[in-house]
Amino acid sequence: MIELEGLDKDEVAYLTPDKPVMVAWRGSVAHGMYVAPETDTGIDDKDILTVYIPDLSYYFGTKVPPSGKDLRHKEWDCAAYEIKHFVHLLSHGNPNVLSSLWLKPEMYIHLDDAGRKLVENRHLFATKKAYHSFGGYAHGQMKRMTSFTDPEVPSSCGCEGKFHIEGCTVQGERGRGSSKRFATGFMGAKRKGLVEKFGYDTKNAAHLIRLLYLGVEFLKTGNMTVDRRDAGDADKLLDIKKGKWLLQDVKVEAGMLFNNMREAASTSPLPEAPDTEAIDDLLTNILCQDKRIDVILRSALSSVGYSDGLSAPRRP
Repeated sequence: MIELEGLDKDEVAYLTPDKPVMVAWRGSVAHGMYVAPETDTGIDDKDILTVYIPDLSYYFGTKVPPSGKDLRHKEWDCAAYEIKHFVHLLSHGNPNVLSSLWLKPEMYIHLDDAGRKLVENRHLFATKKAYHSFGGYAHGQMKRMTSFTDPEVPSSCGCEGKFHIEGCTVQGERGRGSSKRFATGFMGAKRKGLVEKFGYDTKNAAHLIRLLYLGVEFLKTGNMTVDRRDAGDADKLLDIKKGKWLLQDVKVEAGMLFNNMREAASTSPLPEAPDTEAIDDLLTNILCQDKRIDVILRSALSSVGYSDGLSAPRRP
């Protein structure tokens, strides 16, 4: 049974939909950088990631498998991914999901056989694609830490000054995760206050530097130290998050790390791209075992004359 602190079973079921094969901590808790909302600079939620396998009809019927969903309840924020979509993102080196395969054991709230197979085969997703994915996400964080209303917002949206207002006509255009086009425009009052105080979004800045640390490390070794306390730089990242760094110092650090990541990519021992056949085999194996498709096929084939369900049919 999956348990989340302070939630009853119905609330947990809402945040972990369908049949989860993995429920894991993500965000500040996984990074060892959680700052409680009760503190002066604390604006962190409790973030989790769920990977699930929907009903078999999504794969063999007319339904289109859901790509995922974002679910919020109280202080909890869950990013839920259908397994095929999750594997697709892993194959492209998406840092938000890739890190979930390199967590410490205690960071997995729930992990069944299918989830364990993903973790055990994480090497399949360690490729040089990480250079563009980690770099792209880092550039996004760098832009957003000082840009709170999008320059493309039409004047008719009615927003003036640094931030979008609640009810803005473009509010519905927000997407998922790092692709939330206007996410910083609709940040909470406390986060807006911190932006006003420090002159930039310190949470975005900490994400920026952390992503670059991870990207350099991953390209060099094919491994990832998600909990930055173990990497030895958590205190530095927390100082950035708490506004103890000047914006210019963040930019200098980021510039150095972007250079380091380019150098790491040029000498990386990782393959250029993932082995798609091996990944397809892994996903097929997971889905067949989870849905007992192999048993279903054996039974069906036996009923039409195959002796053991998979070998040649019996002669009359």
